[in-house]
Amino acid sequence: ETGVYFALMNKCVQSGFVNTGGFALEKDHKRVIEKLTGERPAAGITIKNQIRKVKEYVAAFISAHLKKIIVILIFATAFISCNAPGVKPWPGGNIPFVIVNLSHEESAIVLKSMLEWEIASGGKIKFTLSENIGDGIVYIVKVDNAPDWFGGASTHGFLSKHICKILLSVIDKKVALHELGHTIGLDDNYIDKTSIMYFEYYSSLNEGHVSPPDAQKVSDTYKDVDLVR
Repeated sequence: ETGVYFALMNKCVQSGFVNTGGFALEKDHKRVIEKLTGERPAAGITIKNQIRKVKEYVAAFISAHLKKIIVILIFATAFISCNAPGVKPWPGGNIPFVIVNLSHEESAIVLKSMLEWEIASGGKIKFTLSENIGDGIVYIVKVDNAPDWFGGASTHGFLSKHICKILLSVIDKKVALHELGHTIGLDDNYIDKTSIMYFEYYSSLNEGHVSPPDAQKVSDTYKDVDLVR
């Protein structure tokens, strides 16, 4: 606990919270507690108890904001990948994937959505269940306790040196098709509400199918790929 205290103390000094000039660290600890928790420590409280109070405060803060932090990181990752220049199609149209924590019913929805994209591509892409783990494989993961407005997020196209992922909170065909479309390499559609790639799935007019324009975009993206065997 002493190590935790001095680490917090040092952090506060670096942040300008505490000026240790002319003071021993032990005498300045009350100011650390006050800055971190917003409460003035009562007289006679030991350093050990106050350190415990800081640890409880930090744990409560993380617990209260963890979901927000995770969602921000998810969207930041997805935004960066979706707007990266030169998004690459999957080599040979082969897309290896791993399903992590979906039920049989949820997995069936995703697999049916994969099949629909394969058919729409005219045989140019193929989703293949991978027996390996590592970079260049799509990890399909269910996100529990996400905000109501969060349907899913995914990386964009083939990333050879990064983990490719599809994060799903809402497990239905509409969301699965949309996020799989990003994984294939398609952009959001900001105009056509009948497209499965329309950026707001909850206001989309698409009822859960790959539209002819969507299919054409896949064909154009994989025009240089031979039919997948």
